[in-house]
Amino acid sequence: MLKLGRTPLLANRFLCHQSRAIYSSVQDSSAECVFERLEGADQGIALITFNRPHARNALGKTFMDQFRRGLAHLRFDDSVRVVVLRSNVDRVFCAGADLKERATMNPNEVSAFVYGLRVAFSEVETLPVPTIAAIDGAALGGGLEVALAADIRVAGAGAKIGLPETKLAIIPGAGGTQRLPRLIGASRAKELIFTGRVLDAKAAFNLGLVNHAVEGVAYEKALEIAREILPAGPIATRMAKQAIDKGVQVDVASGMAIEQGCYAQIIPTEDRLEGLRAFREKPARNGPSKTQYTSSMAGTLINITLALVGNYCDFDYIQVNGSLVTNFKVSAEQSAIVSELYSSWTYFSDVAIQAAVGIVNDDPSILPGIHVTLKRFTDCGGWYPSVLDTYSGTSGGFATAIMANEIVEEHPDVVGVIGNQYSTTTIGPAEVLSLAQIPYCSGSAGTPRLSNRANYPYFWRTMTSLGAGEQMAALLKTWNVGRVAIIYQTDDNFGSESAKDILGSMRQNQIRVLENIGVKKSGLENATIDYMSTLLHRVDARYFILSGQEDFQSTAYETLAEHGLVGPKYVWMSLLPINLKNRTLQQGFVLMQQRIPDSTTFLYREFLRRYTDISQMNVTMNEFDIGSYIAPLFDCTSMMLRGFEKLLKSIPGSDGARKLGSRKLQSQMSFELFKGLGSDGLTEQPIDINLYGDLAAPFEVLFFNDGRALAAGKMSADGKFFSPYPSGQLLFFGGSSTPPPDGAPLITHHSLTSQAKAFVCSLFISGVIVCFLSAAFISSFRKHFEIKSMEVDYALIIHVGAFIGNSCIAIELLPDSITKCHLRTWLFILYLATTVSPMLVKNLYVWYIFTAMEELNIRRLSFKFHSLNVAIIVFDVLLLALWSLTTRFQNELVSISTTRTMYTCVIPDQSFSSSVVLGVFNAILVLAFIPVLYVTRHVRPPWSDSTTMTLSFMLLSFLWTVVNTLQLAVEEMNDLRRCLCIWVIVMGILAIITVPRAYNVWYERKSRIAAHILLHQTMDKVLATVTTPWKEKSGVQSPLMGRKTSQAWLPAEMLQPLHYSQFQLPGTHSVRIKKLFWGSWMLSVVSFHTLKDRAWISFATQHKTSCVVISECQANVSVCESLVAVEFGRNEFMAGLFGYRVVIEFDELADALTFQTEFKKHLARCPF
Repeated sequence: MLKLGRTPLLANRFLCHQSRAIYSSVQDSSAECVFERLEGADQGIALITFNRPHARNALGKTFMDQFRRGLAHLRFDDSVRVVVLRSNVDRVFCAGADLKERATMNPNEVSAFVYGLRVAFSEVETLPVPTIAAIDGAALGGGLEVALAADIRVAGAGAKIGLPETKLAIIPGAGGTQRLPRLIGASRAKELIFTGRVLDAKAAFNLGLVNHAVEGVAYEKALEIAREILPAGPIATRMAKQAIDKGVQVDVASGMAIEQGCYAQIIPTEDRLEGLRAFREKPARNGPSKTQYTSSMAGTLINITLALVGNYCDFDYIQVNGSLVTNFKVSAEQSAIVSELYSSWTYFSDVAIQAAVGIVNDDPSILPGIHVTLKRFTDCGGWYPSVLDTYSGTSGGFATAIMANEIVEEHPDVVGVIGNQYSTTTIGPAEVLSLAQIPYCSGSAGTPRLSNRANYPYFWRTMTSLGAGEQMAALLKTWNVGRVAIIYQTDDNFGSESAKDILGSMRQNQIRVLENIGVKKSGLENATIDYMSTLLHRVDARYFILSGQEDFQSTAYETLAEHGLVGPKYVWMSLLPINLKNRTLQQGFVLMQQRIPDSTTFLYREFLRRYTDISQMNVTMNEFDIGSYIAPLFDCTSMMLRGFEKLLKSIPGSDGARKLGSRKLQSQMSFELFKGLGSDGLTEQPIDINLYGDLAAPFEVLFFNDGRALAAGKMSADGKFFSPYPSGQLLFFGGSSTPPPDGAPLITHHSLTSQAKAFVCSLFISGVIVCFLSAAFISSFRKHFEIKSMEVDYALIIHVGAFIGNSCIAIELLPDSITKCHLRTWLFILYLATTVSPMLVKNLYVWYIFTAMEELNIRRLSFKFHSLNVAIIVFDVLLLALWSLTTRFQNELVSISTTRTMYTCVIPDQSFSSSVVLGVFNAILVLAFIPVLYVTRHVRPPWSDSTTMTLSFMLLSFLWTVVNTLQLAVEEMNDLRRCLCIWVIVMGILAIITVPRAYNVWYERKSRIAAHILLHQTMDKVLATVTTPWKEKSGVQSPLMGRKTSQAWLPAEMLQPLHYSQFQLPGTHSVRIKKLFWGSWMLSVVSFHTLKDRAWISFATQHKTSCVVISECQANVSVCESLVAVEFGRNEFMAGLFGYRVVIEFDELADALTFQTEFKKHLARCPF
């Protein structure tokens, strides 16, 4: 065994420890950082010794290179349980950065070196085993920062601890500003950093900066703590560290979930069982773990393989076996990455996928017992000299015919595919892999065609695709843009399919597409560009949408800019970024894509750390580059592995992992498996896919400025609204925040929208239905007194007029023309004539009857007034015809706003005699309501229509005023207002005429039923009364109604019988009765009653029964058609005074005559 070098201060403490070198020994005088493992009782403890005495252990390039390489060995050494960091230099732990060496560096080298420090100390922090820093001497600047990365810190008597960078006009740059506040609190950390104060061991302990402050040597205490950790279960300590480190960065609930996952990894280990046995037997457990932990021991796990497909033909060193890449180099330096070449896109995406796989492999809570490996497949064959100039993903023949089939047939270990392919290249493999039930996630293919779940049920992607056009249209509408031009790449599936989606969305949102130009990438030549420029200038396009691959878009944009189509009055937008050397020309370019990753999340920081570790290159990337090119593939890999985990949890038994690795679970791996995982991604937290298999996330709107993409806001979840960020800003070309106009004001002609047409149709149809139902009601009850009193013929003519009025509404659906202008006037005047004339003539007819002093011939009189009604309507029609022959309408185009016009009907200057005559005549018709109302004021209801005429006069006057007013004003809504006004007036007049009478008919029918029931109840009571034992009831048989006779015997002194008889008319269950001249009509049941020499008549209504003794008064009865008038009283004066005059209406004249006969017969029984 080798004895390792030691300082005189530590000689007596360290001689007893045997060790062996892990990486280097002090026998090599050039070793500045020594890694070693202790043996014997201290087996499992590893030492990292800082050994640079000439520079006080300052952090130089050589030192850091040895430090990082040694950490890489320690990370995968399963025998190491505790790591102790110490110094081999007297009175110094680490003096921080080597300022002499740094003085020789340029700014770029300084940035790269500091970045390397930050990464190295993060590797110390993320070592899977506990780490202890033994601070003997000064730990300043970077020295304290490396100690802060350890889990436990011990300060010796001579320790000097601080972060004095601010005194050198810099700040701690290797984690000090982040780890120190998390350790002692932000306020105390600020005080130490702002002042650059240096603390001794006791002061550091009081602040909580170190765990222990000892009087002697810190290394002794650190070794003591390490020995206390050794007996603990190695897997348990690793899981405990992982649970604590991850848990403190999230909320308690999330931390509990992390703890649960870590605990679950311990349950199946032999360590746990051995610990339980040790507890029972009480010995000190000290042996090595029976179960290995780290992912480097993958041989003991079940392997599953993911296939990574992309254009690996871009690498000139690549070797392939069919389509399988056999010699991919992970290091960026080895792969000769140049950022301008396509190979950089493939390489960076590959590293991102490796990072995602590494996170899963290193986290035992995800896919426990499974190790994930990668295979790479090229979709474009091997490298050839002209590949960078000729291949751009426009052909998928090799990918479909060779690559996809090889994955399915020759690589049965591949259970999932991650795609970094062009859209055109993706389509074929996506279909082949779906048929083979192999899940395929793409982070680069954006064509909407792949959203078809029927054709690609096993394909999904972490990119937004279908619906992009809808969100783009919503954004343009937010900016009041109504005209755009589309330029798309015809030889690219993403470009052509996205253009179709955008075109359809623009049309659906009523955004006019001025030009839709499709061009091949190879067709962007001078002649084509000149032609495109001419077209776009001709239509005055201001807003342009590009759809294609980045190189196509960049070329089209740059060449059209030379033709004056880029500037302050133009806006260009796309779903993919453009890459121009002239950054100024790129200003104001609008990009819509999924959101930029949040750089403050733990996952983002972990991704960057692993990214740098894998590539071994300080690659500078901003959030935009990561979000556009890398994050989707990282998220693809994470989601696929999380989906496998979800599947395994749903499978009972313990052989799920084996089935997964042998393709026995493929039928359950459609895109539905990867929905609702609940895990976080770089782009979304949590990340999910929608029912089309696309990323379920709104688009973010970015503006290019000074070569950077700045987020201005995002679309709403439903993609219909734009929400600006509080700190976001619209930055169009020239720095303006106001969207430029979409061109010169566009003059559009007013026409009814589809919604307005539907509204007009609903008015017309509902009006016609009401007219039909009302006319049907009048015809059905035309013999009813309520309907007869309104004169059925005149009422039906009014209904014809109502139908004409509804036709006034329907003509608004016709296109603008002179015929439409004439029809408006014709139908409106005809409506007035057929509504006003019947009302006037009918009321004059009734007035004439009531005021006539001589005997009238009703039929002849009725014919005369009907002829008068027809004459008025015919005369109005003749005036209309004369007006049509002498009037020439013109459709005049009138501006209603700066961008809207509409046609209006105008009569040019000429003689208006016919128009005046027509207008005056119809005005006289409407005004004739006033004198007619006056002369008919003495006519009593129901013959009088004074209320109906008054309301109709008011409505028609209002209609006349509104129609003429709207004709003078020119507004877009006037047509709808006219329609609504006409409909309301027409329906209102119909309601005035029909509704009250309909109510009376309904009420009468209801009362008849009630009166019929009441009559039976009353008669039962009467019969029960008169059939008492001491009275005799007898009757005489009537020819109209049978009478029942009954007789009961009484004592001798009461043998004289009493005779009672009742007569009820057969049709009286439906008669109507009212007092003459006043009172209302009521349904009644009329019956005659006799008892000895007394006779009376009974009127039974719904609410009461009235009886009049006709044997004690003078009475008179007269018949007129089906009406019977009865006067009671000893003289006419008394009868009129007390109101004993009633009018009874029968359904038929025969019933009226029967009543008269029966009444006179009973009256004849009276003694007077």
